[in-house]
Amino acid sequence: MPPTKQADVLARTIWGEAGGEAEPEAAMRAVACVVLNRVKRQTYWGKTIAEVCRKPYQFSCWNSGSTRLPAMRAADARTPNFTLACQIAQLAVQDQLPDSTQAATHFYAPKLVAPPRWAQGRASCARIGGHLFFNNIP
Repeated sequence: MPPTKQADVLARTIWGEAGGEAEPEAAMRAVACVVLNRVKRQTYWGKTIAEVCRKPYQFSCWNSGSTRLPAMRAADARTPNFTLACQIAQLAVQDQLPDSTQAATHFYAPKLVAPPRWAQGRASCARIGGHLFFNNIP
């Protein structure tokens, strides 16, 4: 059965954000949790998984200048780790994905970028893979 639009957008987002990790499963699960935590808030980020994932400048893999965007859009079952991303996304849309992030709504990869302004002076609540997660961002 083909994935729903919500599951497909989520799979592409978690693959785009964390599919390149050496051990991608935990990081992809955590990114999916951040998306779900934002959906639960029903605020600025959007009210659906697709709205949250595609909110401009929230998940860098969707930014128009992202080097991952073309690969993310073209990803399919032959793409390394994309099937795993689809499995995680399906669990998430079925509300069967435990939150490994302590209700985080933000994350970034410190090896790839300097701390964003919103992270400065704040303690992360989790480190999963190459990402730091935050649950204390208003």
